[in-house]
Amino acid sequence: MAASRWGFRTLAAWLVLSGLALPVGPTVSSSRASVGLTSVRSFLYQLQDIDLSTIGDSCYDLIVIDYSSDGSEEGEFTSSEIEALADSPGGAKIVLSYMSIGEAEDYRFYWQAGWEPGDPSWLDEENPNWPGNYKVHYWEAEWQGIILEYTDRLIDAGFHGAYLDLVDAYEHYESQGRPTAAAEMVAFVDAIRAHTAIRDPDFLILVQNAAELVDSFPGYLATVDGIGQEDIYYGYLGDDVMTPLAVTSEMESHLGVFLASGDVVLTIDYATTPAHIDDAYAKSQSKGYIPFVTVRNLDELTVNPGHDPCAEASAAVFRVDVDGRAFSDATVHAASLQVGAADVAEWVTVSVVAEAGDVLEHDPFRPGGYRVTRLPCSELVAGVVSTEPGIVLGASGPRPEKAPVALIGIVPVRVSNEGGPIKPGDLLVSSSTPGYAMRWSGSDPCPCALVGKALEPTTSDRGLIHVLLTAH
Repeated sequence: MAASRWGFRTLAAWLVLSGLALPVGPTVSSSRASVGLTSVRSFLYQLQDIDLSTIGDSCYDLIVIDYSSDGSEEGEFTSSEIEALADSPGGAKIVLSYMSIGEAEDYRFYWQAGWEPGDPSWLDEENPNWPGNYKVHYWEAEWQGIILEYTDRLIDAGFHGAYLDLVDAYEHYESQGRPTAAAEMVAFVDAIRAHTAIRDPDFLILVQNAAELVDSFPGYLATVDGIGQEDIYYGYLGDDVMTPLAVTSEMESHLGVFLASGDVVLTIDYATTPAHIDDAYAKSQSKGYIPFVTVRNLDELTVNPGHDPCAEASAAVFRVDVDGRAFSDATVHAASLQVGAADVAEWVTVSVVAEAGDVLEHDPFRPGGYRVTRLPCSELVAGVVSTEPGIVLGASGPRPEKAPVALIGIVPVRVSNEGGPIKPGDLLVSSSTPGYAMRWSGSDPCPCALVGKALEPTTSDRGLIHVLLTAH
């Protein structure tokens, strides 16, 4: 068996879990009171090829980096370097260190020669997607002791907090039949919080992914100061590929709980197409999140055109309210206009309350009015109730008898498999389910009024998919 030198750390972990933890280093005082999380408007996430001077010149006000220039003990940043980064030419910064708690990395200070899966007992199989990274039994005290020492190094180096990755490692063990996996991960994060509270009560704890834990463990909200969510708009199925709407909606529902509790919510999307980058920023910001779009290797100091925090900090402000909405009392002239959402809508009168994604048709009994479609292959289809319109015509605003009907663009649409499973490119028409569209599988040309062209496949009998609207 490989030699262990973590006896004291194992004891420390046990003490933390027992509520009896003792400090394993000197208490420190935080210097970040003037740059609290509530002031954060932008952030940078970079783990490789780190140049502290260049990062310091940027205007990002929250930084997530590795604690070492190359991940090794020899490359660890000093407290003077982190202090200089926190008070750099680009402005005051909160500096967090990345720390993987759900996998062990063979280039870290704690790795010992001779270690292999099963020896030590908590070391599990290698991650095939990231060579040199190994799954761990994160509930075992010896691994937790290692992470507590890791945390001490971050505090000693002057980092303002830790950004905990691989919290979602619990899913692997849950799928392997360990019913306590989720609870043990939450307890582990609690232990890290308890440990840091002794040495630096202001030390921040942010987690990455696994937002769903808050559903089963409401107390988790009090443990963490924020969360970062990857792939919420782009990257879930592949880099620069739009995340399915159903996945995005589920993520947003969990993140909303964090936001409502006052926790900061960061979003990380992986895209390179300018339109996709703009879309990710617009959607994230519309929800109150703080977005960042970059490459998955996290080896670049990415400054996306149109989203440079330096430019945003110096831009002139005109009639902007506290929610970020800009107003003009005169005509706005522009060579071009770019909006985050992908459709143009108009306020219309509806016979009954209609929800986002509902297919609407002209109401034959109310001239100028609209209603939810009622029959398959309707010739009266007029549009779809918009979810987040980019441009809205008319000044009505939300009222029970009004709905923003999308006229052109890309929108989420309620669909069913009544006409067969839907695949990208299929033409859609109204179905027999009120407000739902279905695949047209009949003759060409289609005798119905088209809803649009599917951009995503269906994954269940009913759901929401993105659709490119067509002329009606």
